[in-house]
Amino acid sequence: MTPPPELLLAWLLSGVRITALCMAAPVFAHTGVPVRVRVAFAMVTASALAPALPAPPLALGDSAVTIAGAVAGEAAAGLALGFAARLVFDAIGLLGGFVSVQGGLGAASVIDPASGAATTALSALLETVAVLIWLAIEGPAALLRGLRASFDALPLGGGGPDTGSWLALARLGAACFTIAVQLAAPVTVAMLLANLALGFVGRALPEVNLMALQLPAHVLLLLALLWLGATPIGDALADVLSGWTATAVVPGVP
Repeated sequence: MTPPPELLLAWLLSGVRITALCMAAPVFAHTGVPVRVRVAFAMVTASALAPALPAPPLALGDSAVTIAGAVAGEAAAGLALGFAARLVFDAIGLLGGFVSVQGGLGAASVIDPASGAATTALSALLETVAVLIWLAIEGPAALLRGLRASFDALPLGGGGPDTGSWLALARLGAACFTIAVQLAAPVTVAMLLANLALGFVGRALPEVNLMALQLPAHVLLLLALLWLGATPIGDALADVLSGWTATAVVPGVP
């Protein structure tokens, strides 16, 4: 039996939004996930959601320009939602960059397989830990709930996010920098105290070569802080990830 045109159009538009989400969201957008798998997941999810969604204010007989505009709007909505969910992982990567530079590991760079860009080894480690924590706290389920809520905030065929949504997304980007600075604050204070201690050592023992002592001391201190603070760091990352889900994902639209 041929499905009603309204259901077919709802399935098409919702599939576009979900596909765009999978191209930008954490884990789903990883290069290790084939595009065919993302598209198949989007179509299956759209098949489950489409019957419960309001019919879009369009018809299959509308002009190609109207249909193309609706598709572009749905793609923009999906990308915005996925990018909003991804921002917190970028903040954690930024945290790793801050800590690496202060701890003397800034030169230890690797290629991030997810983005193909160079990043510090500590950033890659923290992002991997964050993904594992995100999976443990059912982050993908929260992301799907946010996706469902986005259809209430932005109905199908409504033209995509408005100006206020894009401004809210920009504010989320500013919040990422705040998160990175707050999480890096303990290490920053520790490194400042270490530099002060080395300064006193240099004044008391002028014959000590501080240039040769400073880098190993910073690296050892950073490794000690990471070892001693493994549990607090994990708890902090879990709080940030769960709080970010409530802020950026659950409402459905940034």
